[in-house]
Amino acid sequence: MSSKEEWLIRLIGLIGKGARMSVVPIAVLVIGCSTIMLMSVVYFRWAMELSWWWALAPMYLLVIPLGGMVFYWFTLDGLSRLPESLVESKETWRVLKDRVSERKQGVEIRGFGPVATMRRMLLLGGMLWDSRDAIDTASNLYSLLDLFNPIFWVIMLVSLLASVAFSMLFVAVTAGHYFFF
Repeated sequence: MSSKEEWLIRLIGLIGKGARMSVVPIAVLVIGCSTIMLMSVVYFRWAMELSWWWALAPMYLLVIPLGGMVFYWFTLDGLSRLPESLVESKETWRVLKDRVSERKQGVEIRGFGPVATMRRMLLLGGMLWDSRDAIDTASNLYSLLDLFNPIFWVIMLVSLLASVAFSMLFVAVTAGHYFFF
């Protein structure tokens, strides 16, 4: 292996470790913001006796930031498994090539009717099912490219700040109404 390959392997390992460390705090943040959002909807509707339009305001405000945070969590979760999935994908490709060649040799599909079409679909479905690990690795590699895009980081930072700010706003409004009105 050349020094560039070793450097890339170390880089992917470090990114995987960093992603593994940040998956749990992001999940806790998403769950906490979602809980605050649902509790404020309930409080706004029944304690403050607001209409449903105003009671659902926390949901309207937090849908996009929480969606961004969930996407960020899924991206980091996939990246946390990237080093292991790259190692497994080497073995998967070899096994997949063997299975495809076995199936093509073992099943000779002739004709055009519904039976031949069904056999082709079963063959294609089996090949797709066998390649699911390689497809997962490819999607994780694609999410690795997101890390090098500054727009990704800006959107995630805005989502993080908006989620925390709106959650604190809802807690302040609820506490203010509870204690002072």
